Amino acid sequence: MKKITLYFIGVLFKFILINNSSAAVIFVQDTTDSGPGSLRTAVKIARNGDIIKFNPSLNNDSYLFLLTTGQIVIDKNITIVGLDNVTNNLKVKITSFNFSRIFYILPGRKLTLVNLWLVQNFSVGNISSKPNFNGDGGAIFNKGMVTIKDCWITDQTIANTAAKGAAIYNEGSLSVIDTYFAFNTATGFSVAKGGSLYNTGRVSLERSYFSSSGTDAPVSKGAGIYNEGIITMSQSSVYNCYSVKDCEGIGISNAQNGSFSLVNSTVSANLLNPGSYVLGGGVFNAGKIDLVNATISENSATIGGGIASVGKLTINSTIVAQNTAIIKGQDGYTSGLIKDKGYNLIGVINDFNLTSCTNIYGTSVIPLDPLIQIVIYGNGSFPGVAYEPLQNSPAINNGDPLSHLKVDQLGNPRPFYGRIDIGSVEYTGSLPTAFYSKEREALLSSELKSVSMSPNPVQDILIISEPSEDLQITIVDITGNIVYQDRWSGLDEGKVQLSFLIPGLYIVRLETFKNQLVRVEKILKL
Repeated sequence: MKKITLYFIGVLFKFILINNSSAAVIFVQDTTDSGPGSLRTAVKIARNGDIIKFNPSLNNDSYLFLLTTGQIVIDKNITIVGLDNVTNNLKVKITSFNFSRIFYILPGRKLTLVNLWLVQNFSVGNISSKPNFNGDGGAIFNKGMVTIKDCWITDQTIANTAAKGAAIYNEGSLSVIDTYFAFNTATGFSVAKGGSLYNTGRVSLERSYFSSSGTDAPVSKGAGIYNEGIITMSQSSVYNCYSVKDCEGIGISNAQNGSFSLVNSTVSANLLNPGSYVLGGGVFNAGKIDLVNATISENSATIGGGIASVGKLTINSTIVAQNTAIIKGQDGYTSGLIKDKGYNLIGVINDFNLTSCTNIYGTSVIPLDPLIQIVIYGNGSFPGVAYEPLQNSPAINNGDPLSHLKVDQLGNPRPFYGRIDIGSVEYTGSLPTAFYSKEREALLSSELKSVSMSPNPVQDILIISEPSEDLQITIVDITGNIVYQDRWSGLDEGKVQLSFLIPGLYIVRLETFKNQLVRVEKILKL
């Protein structure tokens, strides 16, 4: 009895450093998998609401914590936090070196993970000698409620007859924030779904990135993400995913029962493997999917290079361009229901079946160049990918004027120049002296192009010399608020009194009464 008591006191002394009436902070002191001071024991002795941290002085060069006896079952509500105030992206690594998954969360239980690196874990099916041999969820199998923030989840592997979720299998509630998924692989003897994420529950993805993940099976679905539940994704990207064999949706696969919302996000460079049959290089949809200010570019497939939708598609202010397809649907192929809310930029509209008169598009004969360029941002080890408009891009100022979005994928304010741009990223550079979208330029007469504004900088009165055409003038401040708006008919010269404005930078926008853009110019009010 004395030995047991002394051991228990020793465990408490080694672990619990801070305690209050509601929760304790438990410090992990040992990188091994069992005994006092280990992560496994910390989880075992923790109570609901406790926080588990890692002793910062325990530096074994890489802060590597190795699991050798199988997954850790979460049967309580706890938080596990890596190192605080780290300046060089150093994260606590938790790995099994491909022996087992890490966490299994029971129904009704909550797990929060912060600033951790889950790396090289493994789940395999039909081999009873292996731990967690159901074969799904290489790092995490969630039936409860999980929040993941500022983590890396990489190099996870699963193998099963039907492999699901190489990094995470979720049938509960999952919130992922500022987290990177990379190099995760689902291998199935018959089918593989979700190279990084498989979902039948509810998922929120914010500022998170899925890269270089894949599937290898006779039939694959979602080499990046597979969804049969509800997913909302914002300010995130899915890029450079792959499928070794045939696949529905290399980047994202949204199944018949799935609901997927993609806002301020990018899906790009998800490419078919030569000889395989791919339906939807960037996105495949058989359920319900909403695309709002998304960018889908440089993906490839057999049918539907950017997106293939046989379910219900709602699309608004989205760029789908510069994708490729072997058979049809270079940028998009649709055979299901479509709610086209307009203001989209489509490189090749053939087979897409969009109808809104506010769309800007090209055809297979004359594709529309979106004039966008790739942007690498975020963490240096596992960065995010987006596409920003170039100075003369037709995406600039041509998004939905009724949009309520306040920021873009990179966190820039929306709108930046008075009206929101199409796609996931707002243009924030300088505008050309005269700005035209390519399609609308052909509609403008040579007279309208000759409009000029002076003086600039201006103190009190701005003079706009124009032809005898009907024009609407709108002036906005740098936050996008309209400070002046008027309509002119048949004037050769118009004068705008600006003495009421405070000094600063403003944007002047001229349009015809038919909403054909004439000119956008910055002016400096003295």
